[in-house]
Amino acid sequence: MEALYDYIFWYNHMEQTWYAIERDTQLEFFSGNRDKSKYYKSNEHSTLVEIITKPLLMKRLGEK
Repeated sequence: MEALYDYIFWYNHMEQTWYAIERDTQLEFFSGNRDKSKYYKSNEHSTLVEIITKPLLMKRLGEK
């Protein structure tokens, strides 16, 4: 669960989508430079938590 500290969770009401944004790239993400930030997105918060806490899933999916 410590891996979760490296991410900011944000819910976009317009898209009805959850984002898990890497803490080090959150400024780029929220400045409109999503292509320069590292993040995962899903309709379910629990899916993002599962991806982040299981390193093998992260490797398979990659960022974005």
